[in-house]
Amino acid sequence: MHLAREKGVQNEVVEQLFISYFEDEKDITDDAVLKEAAVKGGLKPEDVDNYLTSDLGGPQVDKEVADAQLRFIQGVPHFTINGKHELGGAQEPDSFVEIFESYNK
Repeated sequence: MHLAREKGVQNEVVEQLFISYFEDEKDITDDAVLKEAAVKGGLKPEDVDNYLTSDLGGPQVDKEVADAQLRFIQGVPHFTINGKHELGGAQEPDSFVEIFESYNK
């Protein structure tokens, strides 16, 4: 996901990973499956190969994990709104509406 975010195709790659996992019942920890989803999501095959066979992004990912742990984030999805409000797990739309409306007051 780090590479996809850098290239501006994070949403597309996430969508392909969801299809692979939830619809096609593939193992998304398998490099071949991961590469297939990444390429379908808009990444170049050679970029994916280089990323998967290197430590590129490792320090950034480690930092993001450490930051999440410091904020007690333990699951997905997790939403941080305007750096102040946090919602973890599946939420009803009203939870978001309440937060957004608080900015109009």
